[in-house]
Amino acid sequence: MELRRCKRCILLPSFGLLPVLKKLIIEGMGSIEAIGSEFYGQHGSFPSLVELVFRNMLEWREWTSPTGSAGEFPCLHKLVIENCPKLLGQLPNNLSSLKELDVSSCNGMLLKSMSLPSLKELSISYCNEVLFKSMVDLTSLTNLRIGQISELTCLPESFTQSCTALETLYISNCNDLTCLWEEGTDIEQTLLPFNLKHLILQNCRALESLPNAMMIRMDGSSSNNTSMLMSRLERLEIRYCDSLKSFPRGKLPSSLKYLSINECKGLESLPDADGDNLHLEIMNVSCLYSSQGSCHQLSAFLKKFRVTDGGEWLESFPERMLQNCTGLQSIFISNCKILKSLPNLNYGSNLVELYIYRCEVLESIPEELWSCTPNLKQLWIQECENFKSLPNTMYQLKFLQTLWMFHCPSIEFIPDGGLPPNLIDLQLIWCKNLKCVPNTMYQLTSIQDLVLSDEALMMGLQNLTSLRSLTIMEKFPLDIVLPSTLTYLQIEKEENLESIPGGLFQNLSSLQSLEIRNCPKLRSLPKEAFPPSLGQLYIHGCPHLNRQRFEAGGDYWTLTWSIPDVSVY
Repeated sequence: MELRRCKRCILLPSFGLLPVLKKLIIEGMGSIEAIGSEFYGQHGSFPSLVELVFRNMLEWREWTSPTGSAGEFPCLHKLVIENCPKLLGQLPNNLSSLKELDVSSCNGMLLKSMSLPSLKELSISYCNEVLFKSMVDLTSLTNLRIGQISELTCLPESFTQSCTALETLYISNCNDLTCLWEEGTDIEQTLLPFNLKHLILQNCRALESLPNAMMIRMDGSSSNNTSMLMSRLERLEIRYCDSLKSFPRGKLPSSLKYLSINECKGLESLPDADGDNLHLEIMNVSCLYSSQGSCHQLSAFLKKFRVTDGGEWLESFPERMLQNCTGLQSIFISNCKILKSLPNLNYGSNLVELYIYRCEVLESIPEELWSCTPNLKQLWIQECENFKSLPNTMYQLKFLQTLWMFHCPSIEFIPDGGLPPNLIDLQLIWCKNLKCVPNTMYQLTSIQDLVLSDEALMMGLQNLTSLRSLTIMEKFPLDIVLPSTLTYLQIEKEENLESIPGGLFQNLSSLQSLEIRNCPKLRSLPKEAFPPSLGQLYIHGCPHLNRQRFEAGGDYWTLTWSIPDVSVY
């Protein structure tokens, strides 16, 4: 049941008397100031209610339980209180079945002295630290999300003692947070909860340090409790924490499987890791490229390396930065306006993905790159205005399956050596000066998906006997001959195309889907019947081919009535 925006309502009905009510949402009741016995009804207790939501109750100030009641909400599993800024005091005392609690924009509430023995998930956001620090009994809690808690400088001292079952901790947008908690003399006060598996810290701009006890000591020394230190942490993500300068001394625990550090502009060094299963992602950490930084050489556990928005300061990478990264699998470089060269990949034998986007000065990829990356499977080069050529030895990449080149106007040819022999997905789009490709392209026996935008590249398509999907953009040659193996054909953004040539579909006995998009001058389709295999016909952005022409009585009705899925819009 939902009750929304009844502006003149000052008392809620006695919903508590409804015996089978399971979900109740009350929203935008602008005149409600108090909720009390009238909400429950005489001897009412919401016997079946599972989910209760209060949202945008701007004048609501008080929530009281009926006198002498102790068993209200016996089945309630989820409670949401959102944007009730004037609500004061506490929730009902006995919510023994509650598993999920979400409190947002309620600065006057308290959770003190409450019994929530079944609570598994707690989310608190846009509240003050008083609400957060009033939490006491959280022994069953497994998932805690904290966001926009004003004046919260560290977690309460009792946090690790009460959250013994906690598995996921997500803290975001707490601009006053300087540390997770104050370091104590007792090692128990410095630990994260023993069962913690996932720790995410995001946009905590004042965060300066992480707990010392989260690291394993480099010298092997230990206290009696060292075996407990972060022993179950599997995932650590730190994003947009500009004041964080370093990790504590030591190594990350061997249980850690995933570490992501993104946009931490003040970070001066990276941690050592202890484990061979770590997936490490580094994104926009400026100390990597600074001559003063101490992390020129990244860990052998690095799996994904990402640089976005290098702007006008990143011209090249430190020579030995990726020297030890024998496990590197993915490189993503984008928006580096003055970048002239790629990082040295002498040990990149495990690299499978290389993505280069908006690097305006970059002209080429070094020949030696291919001998260092024999297992490369995917290569994307997009919006690189001065990119002029691919290496002559590119054909040696026997495992390359995907090659995309978008908006590279300076490239004029594909090397005579040809394309890799096992390409499956090839896209050459808006490379306006690319006028020819070697004949070996039309001899590829593995290519299945092809996207082209230049008419000069389409003359040998009928020889691609493995081709299944073809998209032609901007230039559609009227004399084109297509391979009979096609199952999908798309024609897009051909501004001058007025008609589809007759006989185009004559040989396409396997065609299952045809899409025609954004061809403003297109007026007619072939009069010959479509292939009987065609199951989908989509026409979009072609104003002269309106829906009425495909309906009963229209001039294309007899051609398309038997196609199961026809969509014209």
